[in-house]
Amino acid sequence: MTLSPSQHDSRTRFPVPSDDPNVRLRGIVPVLPTPFKEDGSLDRESLDRLIEHALTWKANGLAILGVASEVEKLTAEEYEAIAERAGQKIVGKGPWWSA
Repeated sequence: MTLSPSQHDSRTRFPVPSDDPNVRLRGIVPVLPTPFKEDGSLDRESLDRLIEHALTWKANGLAILGVASEVEKLTAEEYEAIAERAGQKIVGKGPWWSA
């Protein structure tokens, strides 16, 4: 079963830079792609490396699970795994958003 981003609301479980869901984004906030292995499974190790590398970019924040992240092809379990893993890697290092 695949859920759309509108069926998820990670803001209630993961930190964001503002409690206001209508906060305007400013500066550079790249949307990170979701890496997959050749067999089509989620590549968690590559996701970790991508996040660690992106944190060195001095961007104003990071966006995960956006259009560039193949979000429409993810299962609910993959979506949650990415959100939780990214949250653990990014929290305390800068602002981030998920769809």
